[in-house]
Amino acid sequence: MTTQWLADDAHQAFRELCDTLKPGEDVNEAKTRMRFIDQILFKVLRWDENDVWPEEYVRNVGYLDYEFGRPHCSLVLEAKRKGTTFVLHDREYPSEPVPFGLLATECKEAAAALSQAQNYANQRGARYSAISNGHQWLLTMTFVPNQPVEDRLIYVFESLEAIKSRKFRLFFESFSPMAIRSNLPSRMLLDARRAPAPPKLSTKINGYPIDAERNVLSHAVGGVLQLIWDAIDGDQDNELFLRNCYIPSEPSEDMLRTAHTLLSQRAATDERLAAATVRPATRKSVLEHQERSDREQPVVILGRIGHGKSTFLKYLRHIEAKDILSRKYIQIDLNFLRTPATAAEVPRFVMRQVQEQLKAYKIAFADDHFVRRVLKQELEDFHKSPRGVLLNDNPDELAKAEVTFLESFTNESERYMAHVMKFIRRSHRKSVAVFFDNLDRRGDDIQEQAFLRAAAMANDWGVLVFVCLRPGTMQRSSASGVLDTMAPRTLVIPQPDIGIVLRKRFQYASRYAARELAPEAYIHERFDDEAEEQLPDASRFFSMCDQSIHRNRALAKQYEAVSNGNIRKVMDYVKKVVTSQHLNTHKIISILNSSGGYTLAAHETLRAMIYGPYVHFEPNTS
Repeated sequence: MTTQWLADDAHQAFRELCDTLKPGEDVNEAKTRMRFIDQILFKVLRWDENDVWPEEYVRNVGYLDYEFGRPHCSLVLEAKRKGTTFVLHDREYPSEPVPFGLLATECKEAAAALSQAQNYANQRGARYSAISNGHQWLLTMTFVPNQPVEDRLIYVFESLEAIKSRKFRLFFESFSPMAIRSNLPSRMLLDARRAPAPPKLSTKINGYPIDAERNVLSHAVGGVLQLIWDAIDGDQDNELFLRNCYIPSEPSEDMLRTAHTLLSQRAATDERLAAATVRPATRKSVLEHQERSDREQPVVILGRIGHGKSTFLKYLRHIEAKDILSRKYIQIDLNFLRTPATAAEVPRFVMRQVQEQLKAYKIAFADDHFVRRVLKQELEDFHKSPRGVLLNDNPDELAKAEVTFLESFTNESERYMAHVMKFIRRSHRKSVAVFFDNLDRRGDDIQEQAFLRAAAMANDWGVLVFVCLRPGTMQRSSASGVLDTMAPRTLVIPQPDIGIVLRKRFQYASRYAARELAPEAYIHERFDDEAEEQLPDASRFFSMCDQSIHRNRALAKQYEAVSNGNIRKVMDYVKKVVTSQHLNTHKIISILNSSGGYTLAAHETLRAMIYGPYVHFEPNTS
């Protein structure tokens, strides 16, 4: 587990804990420890109870409240009642440590409590001393050679709200087991107080940051390059794009074949069940088999963000398994890119999208005739029930009772949709595939809620569900027990070769600009007459980029380094480079038109990446 993972997970637990606390409640020391400190230590920071010893006796000093670490004590924490305050009211402390002398003059109670904690820590040989009243937390080094006590540096966390909104990572790196064991707090607590860094020399440049200028011809070509790149990037569902730009690695090809096999097996099973239901002699065994077959498991497309999980699904749907999906499947696409806003909205979002897309397939699931066909067996059972038999002689009352009975199903959308999906597979001779796309780009809470929904749909509806997830989300779900009742099939998508991806994209862009592609590639193009004149030059420029990646391997490594292997970021950086004022496109195209050869140097692309739209480095945008 990484520090990043633990801190994020702990922050979520801390936010949930804060929602349950009552800030105005006045409680004694024992309740402070039980209600506030213990929960933060064990539920948020995740200290092991075997490593924390309460009420340890210290000779000639008394009983300390908490001792951390075995066999050697690392931290002593002294707890005080919640009414005790350690900082000035409404004072906002910086994220950097402050000297003990300043705190002692501002708050005598804090100085006394911290001195008490240091006495305990000195006796126990603990490196760190801390005090807390549940809401405020202070941490310092117990002893620093050649430094008077008043100069001792202290981390001050003045309130739970400050920790939650501004200082949680610092709090986590001060009090968590990993932080204490690895001695993280000492990095700042041992530093002498320093004057703030002087302003950077660049701030003395008049008008800083200065926009980089480019000549008119370079600007015109750069605009066309951006138009082409945006047009290609916005049309990634196009079959031509997928055939030319998606190059599956050997592991990805195996995953594609596996996914195709799963689709074929599900379709074959549903076909057998649909055909068998019309044969009375085998009806009982078929129904039993159908009940077992209705329990599917979700198919998890696992890979880091930007490694091509969404493109993998598109290639599967539009190329690899296009034939079987178009003939034998109803496809439901759930795009989580922008909605829903919260995890609580996930079930409603999923159901709404499913219903809307079923309507697009002309499936009138809410019509009376359709509802009665879906619930035919249930309606027959109702007629045999005591109430149904009682109303047989009263047609009007029976009709009303039927409607009430049917609405008991349709008003529960999850329950009714399970019946609808089973009916579609039997009567329409169609299987159903649901694709949860772009889910890995959302927060952990939305990912986990959507994954649970996908698992429920696969199990209850008997549909094949594909879900894109990050490895971290899968790991957290497994650790928290979410996966205990399911065994999802996992298809792992490795990081693609950045050099190959770039070359294929540049080749496609060059052919696009040269008008060499089929007409369907230009459905969304928006080129005016001036841009049309620049297309031949743009085609040569993209061809030059392709050859540069081939000849100068440092370029691909450069893009991979700045993007951390994220293909989306790679493409953003490419657009940033080819449209940058620091890349003299006019000069490059002039050379291409005259001598026919040019290779981009690493410093040309690196300069465009670093400086962005400015002449000088600007840390906020570069």
